[in-house]
Parts: sequence; C-alpha cells; structure tokens
Amino acid sequence: MKEDWKRLAVEWSGKDWAFSAAHAWEKVVKTTPTAFNLTQYADNLRLCGKWTEAEKVFETVNIDEIPEGYAFTFYVRKGHLYKDQGQLDKALECYQKSVSYQPDTTFPYVFLYEVLSIKGNLEEAEAVLLEALSKEGDTDEVYYNLSINYARKGDFKKAFECMKKCIQLYPEYPNAKKWLADFENMENELKVEKN
Repeated sequence: MKEDWKRLAVEWSGKDWAFSAAHAWEKVVKTTPTAFNLTQYADNLRLCGKWTEAEKVFETVNIDEIPEGYAFTFYVRKGHLYKDQGQLDKALECYQKSVSYQPDTTFPYVFLYEVLSIKGNLEEAEAVLLEALSKEGDTDEVYYNLSINYARKGDFKKAFECMKKCIQLYPEYPNAKKWLADFENMENELKVEKN
C-alpha cells in the first residue's frame, strides 16, 4: 500500500492536483517521513492554502537529509509559502538561502529577484538577475525580468536590448513584444525631450 500512495502522490503532484496530492503525501509521510516526502507534503499543503499546516510540516524537515544539490529547492518552496502569505521578509530570507547553495538553474534567482523588486531594491535585483544569466534554464525569463527592472530604473535603452534578447530566445514570450514597443517608444521620447 505504501508504494501505491507514493505513486499516486507523485502522479497527482504532476497533474497539479494539490488537494489530492496533499492527501497522498500525508499518507506517505506517516510511514516514510523523509525530508523529500515532508517537503512535498508541505508544498502541496501550501498550494491548497493550508499555510499554517504547511509551515508546521516545513519546520519538521531536517535539511541535512536533503542532498546538497537539491537543498536549494527546499528553501524555494518554503519561500513560496511566505510569499503567498505576503511575508516578504521571510520569503526573501528563504530565497537568499536558496541561492547561497549556488544552484546551476535560473529559477531560484528569479524568485529572489521578484521579492527584491517588490521591495523596491532594484540594484540588488539587477545583480541577482545578472548572476542568473550564468545559470542553466529559462534565460528568456531572466532577460524579460532584467528588462522590466531596467525600465523601472529609467534605462529604456537597456530595457529594450534585454527584451530583444528575451524575444530572440522565445518569440512568443507573453507581453514581451508589447513591452519592447513601449520601451522603444520611451527611448525615442526621451531623445526628443533632450533636443
């Protein structure tokens, strides 16, 4: 029976059936409370909006049981819990801990960027995204966010260039062409105003 619940938990997680997956992961952790299983259970509780329960489960995870190459994902998921609740300082702390493991993938850096951006720390957000460009993964998303960050700082030339790189990597990136046109227009308007 234990193997059946694990199989279902993985299958339902893959289908984004958070309530079904949380139920199955609960069955799994009753017999096999490993760090991986507990993290999966906590994350699915989060997705169900059961934040208090999710936090309690996250607190039971022994991070030392997670292989170092995967420990960053624990902090990403825990960061999501706090971000969902609007607890940005706690989310920031988790995402910073995640990137301290120097993962080879872009997504933890993007999540750290999002919180830094929300908090208005655009310089640090830029540095995080520039570091993410040396990682594997969705570099189109990194360029997209870097472009928005430059635009927020008023540097429409850099915003335009980064959005062009985003579109080169993924021509159908949502809203990218709209932003590209907007940034080009702003750059032209600023040139006219200077003259």
